Amino acid sequence: MAKLPNKTPSGGKKLKGLNKKSNSCLNPDRDMSKVRLKGAPYGRSKSTIKRLQMYRTGKAKRDAKGKIVKPAIFQGWLPSGTQSRVAPHQKWFGNTRVVKQDALQKFQEEMGKVVKDPYKVVMKQTNLPISLLNEKAKHARVHLLDTEPYHTVFGKKKTRKRPALTVANCAEFAKQAAEALARYDPDKDGSIVREELDAKDAAPAWFSK
Repeated sequence: MAKLPNKTPSGGKKLKGLNKKSNSCLNPDRDMSKVRLKGAPYGRSKSTIKRLQMYRTGKAKRDAKGKIVKPAIFQGWLPSGTQSRVAPHQKWFGNTRVVKQDALQKFQEEMGKVVKDPYKVVMKQTNLPISLLNEKAKHARVHLLDTEPYHTVFGKKKTRKRPALTVANCAEFAKQAAEALARYDPDKDGSIVREELDAKDAAPAWFSK
């Protein structure tokens, strides 16, 4: 059975939740025919008023005894037996914007050609972060003087140590390298990876089958 509308003592219908009495600029249910614009081109819309009212709902409203009359935004309680639901939206259940590495490299190369060509202009702007595509490492300068200034290498206050060399010139260094090569024995070198006789191939991984 449908509910009967509430009626006022005068017999007219009473619209629940609407405030038609006040013509304030912050009343979304006011009668626009009675609103004085005072030089404004048009009155505030209902959505604009609700947005402005949202800025004022940071704290809960309390009465003289300190009891909460109207809770703050997102701090209300649902009545027993109700269930809060999220409004369905397609973008929450779709895939995110992803791009493969080869596609990103191809786009970077094509974008670099267009930027360097003075006869081409990019008309359609992309949603990709173009600043991330700039390879700054290729054109970046090595700030050597920031890490090691001149006064740390030259002068009386230098802190850089000279390398300890056992030779005086390049001829002695080449002779020392030739002697080390003559003493080298590959059988005693532990860094060489050698195949064992009883070695078996490992079983293939489960994800490569």
